[in-house]
Amino acid sequence: MLTAAADGSRSGAVTVRIRNDADRTAPEVLLTMELPKALRPVGDGWSGCDVQTGSTVQVSCRLSAARGHSEVRRTLELQVAAGTSLAPGQVALRVWPADPDGDPWLDNDSGDNESTFDYR
Repeated sequence: MLTAAADGSRSGAVTVRIRNDADRTAPEVLLTMELPKALRPVGDGWSGCDVQTGSTVQVSCRLSAARGHSEVRRTLELQVAAGTSLAPGQVALRVWPADPDGDPWLDNDSGDNESTFDYR
């Protein structure tokens, strides 16, 4: 849910929780998502992320290691500028384990590597 600020912008945050249920450590975790152009990443939670804006906002993040049987959390803030319209929608987040160079590993249980969140 996006809440209005005094300047007319709207903002909100989502906390992404990535669990590594495997026995081995993933040296990096890759996170990707596609946002509507009006919904912009803001704040420190996006460190390590590459944000490319075109007709949509493509986000690719290289997050820290996820030790086996642990979880990594990241709070991501989003904002809609004052005077900008945004129809309700949904964003799909995808994550993969990766090696230290950011190359994705094969994940035999990739069915749980995607989640969605709604915005309005």
